[in-house]
Amino acid sequence: SNFQVLLNVFETFIEILQCDLKISKENVEFMVTGCVEKIADVKLNAKICDVMDKCTHAIDTEFLVMKVVSKSKNHKNPKVLLESMEWILNTLTRTSGRQVSPQGLIEAIKVHLGHNNPNIRLATTNVLGTIIAYRGLENKSYLGEVKPTVMANIDSTITNLRDKGIVPVSPRKKSPKKFVQAKEMTVEVEESPEENADTQLPGGILDKLSDTNWKVRRGALEELKQIAKTRKDAVKANINGLMASLRLRLHDANKNLIILTLEILQHLPRSFEKQWERYAKLIIMEVLKILCDNKKAVREAGMLTLHSWTDRFNVKSMQPHFLIFVSDAKTNVDGKVSVLTFLSEVADGSALQLEDCLHDILTIIADCLLGKALNLRESSSLLLKALTEVFQVEKVKESMKGMSKSQSDCITTSLTKLGYISTGSRTTERRPRTSLSKRSSQSRTARPATAGARMTPSSAVKTAPEPEADSFMPNDDKADRARKCRKRTAVNKPLIEELQRPEHLRTLQAALSQYCTQNLCDHLFHANFKKHCTAVEIVSSLIQDEETFKGVWDNLDLILQWSSYRICEGNMQVLVKILDLMDGLSTTLRSKGYQLTDYEASLIVPCLVEKCGHNIDRVRQSFKDLLMKLGDICSTKATILMLLPGTTSKNYRTKVVSLEVLENLYESNETEFYSTKIIKEIAVLLSERDIALKNKALALVMNMYKNVGSNLWKYLSSVPDSVRNMLETKFKSLEPTSIDVDYTPSSRTPGSVRRPGSASRTHTPVRNPSAPPGLKFKASPAPKPVDEAAMLWSKSMKRASSEDLPESIEGMKQLCHVLLDFAKKTSDLDVTTLVNSADKLIFKLSEKVAFIFDKAIQDMESSSTRTAEPGSSRGCKYVLNTLMHSFQLSPMAAAVSEPTLRKIMKSLLLLLLNQAVPSLEEGGQLLKALNVLMLKILENANRTSTFLSLLWLLGEGGGDGDKSLRTKFSDLSIKCTIKMVKNLSASIEEGLNLEAIMNAVNEFLGSLEKPAMRERLAQDDKPLRMVKTILHELCKCVGKDIYGSMLQIPRSQDKKQLIYTYVDLYTSMTSTVRTASQNNANVDTRPLQARREELAGIFQKIGEGEGVGLQDLYKFTQECPHIPIDGHLSKTSESFQKYIRDGLEACARQSENDKENRSSEEVSSKSEQPRRSSYSIEELRQRVERAKALLSTSQNDTKSPASS
Repeated sequence: SNFQVLLNVFETFIEILQCDLKISKENVEFMVTGCVEKIADVKLNAKICDVMDKCTHAIDTEFLVMKVVSKSKNHKNPKVLLESMEWILNTLTRTSGRQVSPQGLIEAIKVHLGHNNPNIRLATTNVLGTIIAYRGLENKSYLGEVKPTVMANIDSTITNLRDKGIVPVSPRKKSPKKFVQAKEMTVEVEESPEENADTQLPGGILDKLSDTNWKVRRGALEELKQIAKTRKDAVKANINGLMASLRLRLHDANKNLIILTLEILQHLPRSFEKQWERYAKLIIMEVLKILCDNKKAVREAGMLTLHSWTDRFNVKSMQPHFLIFVSDAKTNVDGKVSVLTFLSEVADGSALQLEDCLHDILTIIADCLLGKALNLRESSSLLLKALTEVFQVEKVKESMKGMSKSQSDCITTSLTKLGYISTGSRTTERRPRTSLSKRSSQSRTARPATAGARMTPSSAVKTAPEPEADSFMPNDDKADRARKCRKRTAVNKPLIEELQRPEHLRTLQAALSQYCTQNLCDHLFHANFKKHCTAVEIVSSLIQDEETFKGVWDNLDLILQWSSYRICEGNMQVLVKILDLMDGLSTTLRSKGYQLTDYEASLIVPCLVEKCGHNIDRVRQSFKDLLMKLGDICSTKATILMLLPGTTSKNYRTKVVSLEVLENLYESNETEFYSTKIIKEIAVLLSERDIALKNKALALVMNMYKNVGSNLWKYLSSVPDSVRNMLETKFKSLEPTSIDVDYTPSSRTPGSVRRPGSASRTHTPVRNPSAPPGLKFKASPAPKPVDEAAMLWSKSMKRASSEDLPESIEGMKQLCHVLLDFAKKTSDLDVTTLVNSADKLIFKLSEKVAFIFDKAIQDMESSSTRTAEPGSSRGCKYVLNTLMHSFQLSPMAAAVSEPTLRKIMKSLLLLLLNQAVPSLEEGGQLLKALNVLMLKILENANRTSTFLSLLWLLGEGGGDGDKSLRTKFSDLSIKCTIKMVKNLSASIEEGLNLEAIMNAVNEFLGSLEKPAMRERLAQDDKPLRMVKTILHELCKCVGKDIYGSMLQIPRSQDKKQLIYTYVDLYTSMTSTVRTASQNNANVDTRPLQARREELAGIFQKIGEGEGVGLQDLYKFTQECPHIPIDGHLSKTSESFQKYIRDGLEACARQSENDKENRSSEEVSSKSEQPRRSSYSIEELRQRVERAKALLSTSQNDTKSPASS
């Protein structure tokens, strides 16, 4: 009855069945008797099922099934019968019911259809339905007479199995062989060639690995173990999902499942030849953590896993991970001992791989030799002995250089105890080390490059790198690294000293080795600086490539750390290349709309500030330009705080560069400067002896005083008296110009905001030339209003982008006034200022619109009544108004870039689908404003950017959310696209970039191969149909000239490209129609603008009273029916509109009469009868009436509209 004893018994049964033995039926019956007796035990159920599954390979399956039925049917415990029926059902499904006689099985178990346990009745129904579905409906006769309800359940089970593709099969003929070979008794089930070719995993197996029931997880792991042994193709095809699921199972609370997971990892490398190292790096740290487990069986399984990887994953590549693991303070003694034992065991065959990193291995050994645990010291000595036998003592002594005195002494002592160094030689070895210890430490401080190179493992590869083969692996670990990062504070060591710590470089190398190729890692941490230059060039190429940029972005923090380290080393060639790399990176991030987080900025900006005072002007200018660019893609507040240490540097040039960058930041983000800490640090520079530096600081402080006035003094409360006196003198000269209270922080209240036009008119008398002679102005009075309008626009933008919501709303309110006055032509603001800042403004508003609406919805839901409170949607209205005024101005709308347009369009469409928006205050008006704003964007934005944004929304941009949301989002995107397609011909005439459109369409069609896109289009294929419609309309408008816009899309011979398939089809369909239209001489091919001008001229003729105007208008409506005239009619009176409509009807009647006359004349001319010389009285009367009607019609047409 003991569980552990029984578990060992059943494991012994499995071992017996796997051996090359002749198993008799009596022995199998003995095993089955014990298995059936304990099959209801939840702890033993899985193991018992394994035993019986392996028994089916040893003897006849029918005999085994019938024995199980006979042993279980009379058992007292109903769970025994239930579990036995479940096993029989699985066996029938696995063997397709071919090895069991249907008559015997049906007659044996049909009695259980009347069992009082409903679960047993259900299991019996499933077994009967399965055997009948596999062996044919004629076997239903063996059931005899059963209740109609029971027969209906059996028929339902058969139908469900038939729907899954199960058809009756013939029974397999038994082999005449008497004995079963050992090959048939192995655990690995041989599969047919068709099954081996199958690369699909069993359905739902990866989901079972995350099941809350440990038995389900164990069953999935055992099934995966068999797959890892037998189906290499399936492992290769699903390796990414397997590694992610197995990584989670290494943290399972059940230790037995962890051991089973490690056994699977031992078999996975057999499916790969050279690629296993790439996947092993993703999980090796998790395997190493297993070595710290308190159970010996788990640790041994982890050791076996590492040994099984050595053929596909060399020890040299494992070494950085070992270094991190052993150096980690969280690693216990068992984990360190396991790693050292593993290295000592593989030293004979793989020690030569550690030659380049022998110094680091010896460092690990030295640290462990200094430990307190006895087994840790013993394992370190064994590893040192194994390395010494391979490399000899001289090589070990040479690798000890650069180690600390205590580490060197303990290794020398250990070598002496092992007998490799005599006592006399030991003293001779220690003497020169003692004499050079102090000098070597000083040299490391003076030359960080030498120390860094000494700590870096040298690469043994001498061949040139291949940039196209190198890349960074995409991952989601950057957030975890940011969370674990220790932030630098003022009490930390200087940055250069902190970067040159040995453990910093080792940790960085180990981290990068997990996410980049081995060749690239070797170049990044090579001792030769030329390899560093090559590595920088490789990274630059990866940034420019769209396919590899994702990996660079996911590992950007590690790249920035490495760049900071190399900048601090001071090599000139590497420095210049890294500055170029950072410049290109900042440009790329800005174009893609990406922003650096504070964590990423803190890795590179402090280093650039510390080194920006270079003695070479060209390099110093590069530092300055780079810092200015980084200020655009980083948080302004964080950038300012990181620049402040540069103003207190001992290097004069560093102070100048830092101050110049701060001046540049103040011009675009002045609100972020108003802090006591920032202004105080800048004011301290006013006491500098250098005149140039002092003047720069004074100019910056004076600009601040111009904007905030006397409120600046509250930030300067602690400056020295000399500085205070000088500032008071300088500020007095600016007091006459500081009467504009709208810009001071104290006046920034809702009631004090002035409209731009009124502000300029109010200040103009103060700034005119007739002011008192005591006031001196450096600039001429004329351009002052323009400068003031631009300044007000800039300040309004900064105010609108504030993180404080009330302040931001006031800024948007002021922007609405400025844009409204500009539209009314009452503002002095230059259109160039609006165009240059349009993209930046819309980008910030696109971030604000989602935040403000979410805040309003959150406030509404958190209220006690769950209703919108008065004034809660004020921010929503102002952000929509600002966007509406911006897109109503065509120059501003056309200046918005494609990334920004993507972002704002997606935000607006998601808000239109948000079910909570109508519940807000004035929710209906907000929805209407969202619709109108979307129409304004489609009408006035750049047509090419709009088309590209809509294609992105149809494809990659619309894949977020659940199924219903994606479907609704696609429908809205398609409606917008249809509106654009209706005016496609006009857009082409206005300069639509067809080449960019075709490239975007090709990218959309190429994304159909992605699983996520295929799954989405399987649910809703409207986006694909819309893209086909765009292609069709383009081919109709352009014809075969469309091929000229596809030069960047090469036609591949070996790969079918959808875009060429569709274009070839559509051009052939539209060629006949275009040929017929070209042969029609009446087709008007003039531009759209020319036709509109002609229409305006026709209406001008009609207004001046010319009679031919109506005829020209009628002719125009017939030639250009797609151009409406309602726009002109809506501007006139009702009487004039009636006159126009009556005239067009008269012209239509006259045209019909002319056609009838022409047709009658043609008929009469073709008639062979001679023309009569006389007519009857009735005929003459009809002709006279027709002439009178024509005369009255012509008189009405020539009547002047002046009277109307």
